[in-house]
Order: sequence, then structure tokens, then C-alpha cells
Amino acid sequence: MQTDKTVSTGCRYREWTSLLLTAILCFSFIVYLYLYVDTTNITKAITFFKNIQGDPQFVGISGQSTLYPWKERELIKNRTKPLLTLFTSWLDTEDKYLVHNITSVNWLALRPFVVPIVFTNEAAVGKVYARAGWLVLPVRVAAADGVPVLKYMYLDAMKQFESDFYTYVNSDILFTNTLVDTLIEIVQNNQTFHNSAQSNSISQHHTLIIGRRTNVFNITMEEGSSWSELTKVAKKKGELFRSDAEDYFITSSSYPWIDIPEVVIGRRAYDNWLVMNARKQKHQVIDASETILAVHQTTKDGNYEGMKKKTKEHNHNLLVTLYKNVQYSLGVTECAEYQTTINTGKISIIFRTNLATYCRIQ
Repeated sequence: MQTDKTVSTGCRYREWTSLLLTAILCFSFIVYLYLYVDTTNITKAITFFKNIQGDPQFVGISGQSTLYPWKERELIKNRTKPLLTLFTSWLDTEDKYLVHNITSVNWLALRPFVVPIVFTNEAAVGKVYARAGWLVLPVRVAAADGVPVLKYMYLDAMKQFESDFYTYVNSDILFTNTLVDTLIEIVQNNQTFHNSAQSNSISQHHTLIIGRRTNVFNITMEEGSSWSELTKVAKKKGELFRSDAEDYFITSSSYPWIDIPEVVIGRRAYDNWLVMNARKQKHQVIDASETILAVHQTTKDGNYEGMKKKTKEHNHNLLVTLYKNVQYSLGVTECAEYQTTINTGKISIIFRTNLATYCRIQ
């Protein structure tokens, strides 16, 4: 016969077991939400922007406070969303660790106007850069032996995050606040149009903003993590690259990426095709080379890394199959109908009245 003490002990054991199982289930559910629910990244992005927006002494790079001049810092107070969603992708290769670490620090310094994202299916890359403050998304569609398809990066970024502009950029490109200053001017141009109905405003159509890069060999962390130092080294050692090589494609939130062919990043031909297509579709194409400093971290691999890949002709072959004759010369930077200029510190957007003969669309 069981005693009362034995019965009581058995009941308490079952109660504690039940509570323990409930706790394990709750914890597992929380982990599931964190890892798999898409709204997690949206919440992180909103919190990320609001937290920095409310910090008057925002430090973008260790050791440098108040990176943005007062003009930009005042504008932060009036914004409810980021200016630009900036994304890229790379593989976990040891010889690029320094390059990507410099990129990480440099892009994070552009907050809160800019939200940086890395697309990756490599756990090591995602873990390291999420810890550093980046947002991480998976590569959903790939081709050419695993290279991300560009259009789906844009579509996924636009689905997950709200901002005025979106752009893919090669992972070895660095910026300064000139990126933000230029985009602010374009946004203000849009607002001017809505207020005064000026016929020359760029807001009437989808917008594509492109530009040339400046190549600089062997940039150090010290140079890459300071806007002033990066500007100095670009002027001293930099070389403006060819006009048919574009590394960023900043588009308005309404841009019809769904209609773009499935070209991949890091291979030739897609950049000039994108510009050519935008011009043929009568989108507003702006060459921001004069006002956006985009610095390429040139290493021992040189300035033509994509041409060394086994699948280097993937985009060209795809585009020729789809469109037969592709006029890449229509997609160089100087063929953009608009350009940004700067005079005594003031950025303006002007219409190019005399395009070269090779820019004319038949």
C-alpha cells in the first residue's frame, strides 16, 4: 500500500515535469520565430532606424563621433524611414577578409540614413555580420554556379524593408556622406515637383542612379573607416575608372525589377544593359559620378576580377539569347540624360542637352 508521502512526491514530480516540458516548448517556439519568421528582419530594421534616429550623439565609427554634419543630423529628425537600403553579397574567402571588414565598418557609418544588408547562405558570413550590426537575408535565387540573381535581391530587399531608394553594390566599394547628400538632393527635387509641378523634375518616372568608381590600391582600415581619410586617399592615389563600368544601381522604390532578366552579379554586361534598358524605357537615369565618391578597394586581383571567372559570359549569353543585338554603348555613364553637379558646396541635378552621338537611341 502507498503512503500519503509517496503519493504526494509523485504528484509533485509530475507537476514539475509538466512545467519543464511547457518551458521547453515555449523556448523552442521563440527560437523558431527568431530564426524563421520574415517579420523579424522588418522589426529589426525599424528598431535599428528609430534607435539611432533618437541618439543625438550617434557614433558611426569607433573613435569618431557626430560623423554627419549638422545639416544631415537635422534631417534625421524629420525622417520616418531610411533613405537607402544598401545590399551586397560575398563568399567567405580568407583573402578578402580585410576588404569586407573595411566595407562593413564603412557602410555601418552611413546609418541611420542607410541600412546595410548582406545576402548570403553561408552561416559564417551571416553570423559575423549580423553581430556587427548588418541585416542578413538568404540568397533565394542563384545561377551561373551559385551566383545571386540580381533582380531577386532587389525584390526581396524591397519586400522586407521600406526606404526611398534601393541598391546593390559590389562588396568592395566604399562611400562617404556624399552618397547621402546626393540622395537627399534628389528626394528634395521630388518634393519640389510635387509642390510646384515643375515639368523638369525627376520624380515623374522610375529613377536609376549610376556612377563611376575611383580605384585605390590596398586601402587600409584607417583610410577606409574615415570619410575624410578616404576622400584624401582617393584624391591622392585614386584613378577614376572607365565609364562603361558601373558598380551601383540606385533605384526608386517603384522601379520595375520584376521585368528585368535574370542576370547575376559580378559578371560583365548586366550593368550596361540595365542603363541602356532604363533609357529605352524612358526612366530617369542620373549619372552621379561628380557628387558621389565611390571608392573601389583594388587588391592583387586587379580591377577585372569578374573577367577571370569561369562563368564570365553568363550575362552576355543570356542577354543575346533574349534580345539578339544588345547595344551596350547606350549604357555608359555619359549617356545618362541627367547628371548631378556641385558648385560651392551645393548639389544640383541638371539635364544633359548634348549627348554624344553613340548615346542616341534609334
